Amino acid sequence: MPPKTTNPAAPDLPEPDNLSIFKGNSLKPAQRVEETYIDGNCFVRSTADELTIASSTLKRVSARESGWRNVRWRDVRASACDFANADWIGANVSRVELIDSRLTGVNLSESKVADLRCVGCRFGQAWFQRSHFQTCRFERCDLTEVDFEWADLRGAVFVACDLRRARIIGAKLEGADLRGSQLQGLVAQPRDLRSAIIEPMQALDLAPILGVVIADLL
Repeated sequence: MPPKTTNPAAPDLPEPDNLSIFKGNSLKPAQRVEETYIDGNCFVRSTADELTIASSTLKRVSARESGWRNVRWRDVRASACDFANADWIGANVSRVELIDSRLTGVNLSESKVADLRCVGCRFGQAWFQRSHFQTCRFERCDLTEVDFEWADLRGAVFVACDLRRARIIGAKLEGADLRGSQLQGLVAQPRDLRSAIIEPMQALDLAPILGVVIADLL
């Protein structure tokens, strides 16, 4: 039976007055950043394997081209941030909200993602190969040419997203709700779309994948 689509759990964050202010623009391997407010800091091209960010709020943070292997995010809200072309393979993400942020070209392959909500984010050409998503929701996100090959997207919800030319070969999409999203040029095999939820008009976009011809009545 396909998984039920449910809303992701919200981050469990301390009251704003209880957050400490992060100072500086450097991070260390295995560093733990907890109950912290990070605003406008620059971590461009930084490297910090095994980094943990927990119970924290990020605003206007720039971490473009950062190399944070096996990073752990737990109970985090990030808004208006720039994580373009970051290399975060093997990330562990739990109860995270990403709002109006840029993640074009980010590499989150082989990651474990649970209770993720993304609103108004740009993920164009991002990599999510072999990642496992549990209770995830994307709203008004640019996911053009994103690579979801062999990812587990069962029960994921895509609301008014742009999935044109996204790759989902080998992905698990049982119960994934694609209604209202753009699917033109989706790269997939017929079996990849098994039990996914679509609306009638989207069938036109998926006809080339399914090998059917849609024609008017004679």
